[in-house]
Amino acid sequence: MKNITEVEIFGSKYTIKSDTDPSYTIELANFVDKKIREIAKNSSAVSSHKIIVLASMNIANELFQLKSKFGDKDIQFDEKIEELIQIIKDNQK
Repeated sequence: MKNITEVEIFGSKYTIKSDTDPSYTIELANFVDKKIREIAKNSSAVSSHKIIVLASMNIANELFQLKSKFGDKDIQFDEKIEELIQIIKDNQK
């Protein structure tokens, strides 16, 4: 059963349909929003698209570092990365 959760990321509202618990979806959205705002604060990039891409690269880097450190022990980083990429693609339309 798909859960529908309303979230706000970098000033835009999104409706996320997911099998995950809504509180988890909100936690993910808050994490992404925080990362984007950190990049926006510390970057000279003016385009929100560029800021979002830079934040996505930072998040992917963190995930890859964790994957390298811990391997695939019960953690499906590739799936989570693909989910994040799909969310970004879906919300750019």
